[in-house]
Amino acid sequence: MSKYAEWRARVSAEVRSAFNIPGDIKPGPQLSQCRLLRASIDEALRLSPSFGSALWREVESAGLRVDDLYIPPGCEVGVSIYALQHHEAYFKDRYTFDPDRWLDGSASRQAFMPFSRGPRSCVGKSLAMHELTLGAAHLLWRFDLEEDVQRTMANPLPSDRMEKEYALYEHVTGARTGPFIKWKPAQRYSAA
Repeated sequence: MSKYAEWRARVSAEVRSAFNIPGDIKPGPQLSQCRLLRASIDEALRLSPSFGSALWREVESAGLRVDDLYIPPGCEVGVSIYALQHHEAYFKDRYTFDPDRWLDGSASRQAFMPFSRGPRSCVGKSLAMHELTLGAAHLLWRFDLEEDVQRTMANPLPSDRMEKEYALYEHVTGARTGPFIKWKPAQRYSAA
């Protein structure tokens, strides 16, 4: 959201109107009804998954056919999470932060797997989503944020999509350059 002021304002307003004081921000129906917040988190995980490379699986004894290609048993196959979550067939304008895609149903839940999928998916994904939602709600209620453009420009990304995404480097988990964000205490929120 640091690069998208409109979304920052919308999500902050949603969180600040849902809760009177930070102490009210806790798991439950009020937090679950913050749809813009959840859509923003999903979109951030789509753009920058914590683990972006392929999750390898061994082909079973019958082999596997993908279109005209036969893959014999014992071979390892995998699909890059990053590539899948940036595929134009599933996500239009794939390098743009657009949480509306999760609200209007145009995003593909089938191609969204920041924590993997199936029996080998991350055992902590529910806890991670819970903590992301709770933490983001607290930060957005208490602070105004914006991109620190000077630091971003001082740490250029090796990417032709520099304006829209942060570079990811693969190792055990995804490493990133940025985001560089300025935080300042929010002015007392008023619904008036």
